[in-house]
Amino acid sequence: MSAIGPKSVVESGTILGEAAKPPPVCGSPPMTSAVVGWPNAHNTRFCACSLCGTMWNVVRVKCVLCTSTDGISFREIDGASNVKGETCEKCRGYAKILYQVNDPALEPMADDVATLGLDMLLAARIAPICEGQREHRCNAAGALLHPT
Repeated sequence: MSAIGPKSVVESGTILGEAAKPPPVCGSPPMTSAVVGWPNAHNTRFCACSLCGTMWNVVRVKCVLCTSTDGISFREIDGASNVKGETCEKCRGYAKILYQVNDPALEPMADDVATLGLDMLLAARIAPICEGQREHRCNAAGALLHPT
């Protein structure tokens, strides 16, 4: 499976550019994000939508769930430094970041599912906060992402 490239990105004039806004095509929440190595966009971060496949530009260190820039930290599983979980202390949520700039073969949907271990690590971090809440957002594999 090949990595998503710049041709699958919405034309720059229609990109919203605001991290917590849904993609301009369908309005679904982001599935993952990727730091890409494309020409003219090297080390730029894009969110990816699991429903429509659209990618839109976002700020590198900003929660894609609540737009906070405070309390952002990164977690990873040993040996898997090209996929990290960006956690937010404000909303207690997380999103995965794929570093396509280091590994162009990474693909948002496939590698979201393939990194279920990272979801388990990150979900355990937020699980005590979520107890008693009934609704949660899930990733493509059905793992807990963020309490609603």
